[in-house]
Amino acid sequence: MGPLSLKYVEPILRGHNESGMDRVYGAYLDKDGLMLGSKRFDVDDVDNIIIDGVRYAGTPGLYELIFKRIPDDTLQTEQDMREYKSMLQATNAHKHKHHSQGRVLANRGYKYKNIIKPLVTPKKKSGKGLPRAMTLNNDAIEYVHWDDPNELVDRLRLLDASHRAGNTAHGNEMLL
Repeated sequence: MGPLSLKYVEPILRGHNESGMDRVYGAYLDKDGLMLGSKRFDVDDVDNIIIDGVRYAGTPGLYELIFKRIPDDTLQTEQDMREYKSMLQATNAHKHKHHSQGRVLANRGYKYKNIIKPLVTPKKKSGKGLPRAMTLNNDAIEYVHWDDPNELVDRLRLLDASHRAGNTAHGNEMLL
């Protein structure tokens, strides 16, 4: 174990319940050794984290994300967040009983609301796009040429009456 991993792992191995350590989503001591979710959590002599045969570069930000209830966000990088997401998916540390089909352990805590939820919640697409009538096509625009001004006035009166009755579909024809 390197100095960085020793700082975070040693309190767990000794059984000390330090305040600030994450007891919900973090690493814990089990009969099989140190665990993160459903997988064994190992550390090599240069602070790299090994989970399920995958080696992660042990950075202060990544250790904060794994072990702390409220991680220091000044230490975290985008790479740390990507690796932490990968660890969550591999270990199911964020799920009930660490089961892949389990529900997400949602709560009102800082770590869930600000770190885990944004990582594991799929981005919802909103809207349905443009209606088919509004999409670009090659149809020619239909222009109506009025030969008689009286016919034009009659048409505008009809459209105005329709508009006053609540029909808003003729706005383009009237050019309000």
